[in-house]
Amino acid sequence: MDWNAVGAIGEVGGAIGVIVFYDGATEFQSFEERKQFRYHTMITPLLATFEGGLEHAKDGAVKPALVEAMHAAIARELERPGARAWWETLGRQTFSKDFADVVDGIVKPH
Repeated sequence: MDWNAVGAIGEVGGAIGVIVFYDGATEFQSFEERKQFRYHTMITPLLATFEGGLEHAKDGAVKPALVEAMHAAIARELERPGARAWWETLGRQTFSKDFADVVDGIVKPH
């Protein structure tokens, strides 16, 4: 196997990951447990990045415009039914109460 073949395998793996992420954002609740876990391991780092950024914002290390952008990104991601189902079943309990409260405030029905 040469490096081109290794690269092609990596691209296929990446494409599968994108499909699982997209499907999870729309159909999480219908996934079997293994596929739910796969989606969980993909979306958790994204929200963990936001959690870290918002923690730094408490100390004034992040500009208010960036905080607004993070809030908007969280809202966009969790407006999808599958992503919202993930948040309700696994996501909220994965993060600190402070961050969960912020996210709940962002995604609550208006």
